[in-house]
Amino acid sequence: MFVGVGYLQQTVHKKEVAMGRILTCSQLSRGAVPRVTNFRPALTLVRERCSGFWVESAQLFGSAAYGAYGPRSDIDVIIIGKEPTNPAHLRGYVACLVDDVMKNYAVPLSVQLVTEKQLETGSHTLIGPLARHLRRVAAFEGAKIKGDVCGRLPPPEITTAEVRDYVVRKFCKIQTMLTNPDRMLDSQLCRLLQKVVEAPLHVARRQLDLIGGLNEDDCSAVVIERYRATMPDELVQAFLAAHGANSFYDAQVVTHTQKFNKEGYQNVLKNLYVEYVDKTLSYLELVMKDLARS
Repeated sequence: MFVGVGYLQQTVHKKEVAMGRILTCSQLSRGAVPRVTNFRPALTLVRERCSGFWVESAQLFGSAAYGAYGPRSDIDVIIIGKEPTNPAHLRGYVACLVDDVMKNYAVPLSVQLVTEKQLETGSHTLIGPLARHLRRVAAFEGAKIKGDVCGRLPPPEITTAEVRDYVVRKFCKIQTMLTNPDRMLDSQLCRLLQKVVEAPLHVARRQLDLIGGLNEDDCSAVVIERYRATMPDELVQAFLAAHGANSFYDAQVVTHTQKFNKEGYQNVLKNLYVEYVDKTLSYLELVMKDLARS
């Protein structure tokens, strides 16, 4: 189902603008793009399934926790599952939920599944930036689904070395994925572009965390505001240039959800590649140099 002109205008939360996926030609041509009105019933289904006996606790995070939705959005949820007799049953239940949400509402669902045993042994990824984000969004109405996810997490810590390693990994991942866009499959190019488009905000958030620049809120609008206010001009300008990919792409998504044109949309993806890959890599290089001086 295609969406109307006011689609993106309805998605703006007072503090958050929804970002996220780079849509493929196939998704747009099939109309596999969620409407704003799809998210409420999708969330209802997620809440119902995550309230079952097999879930110890569950919480929304990302744009879903802030209540910001658009055609590029998904629903992010962290689930702490009770240790099952057969772990495959728990994974299967989650896989069915992901499939049902997409089939019924065209809304992608991303699940971080952690078992109680993994929490006890520390063999999980709910540390550092993700732990800090979970604690922040827990304060927003509607983020919690069941129990207290944050109460099970250790106090999050952050170091310059951790942030530097994160930025280096981002930079190397993008470099590894780079190739001739004309020879890439549609889905491969979109995965690369998503990495390029999301990297500036993710890195900026970690930089601000490192200097204590974020408190109770880490939505995109707050990150941009605090970054402008606290970072050196050179970094701010490079960040804004790279982050501009989002406003460019949002405008194109509006056009192509109203009337999809395959050749035109392929040109949008190519333009995104040509205009913003180098800007994002340049920004990441500046951040690495700045962190090396710390």
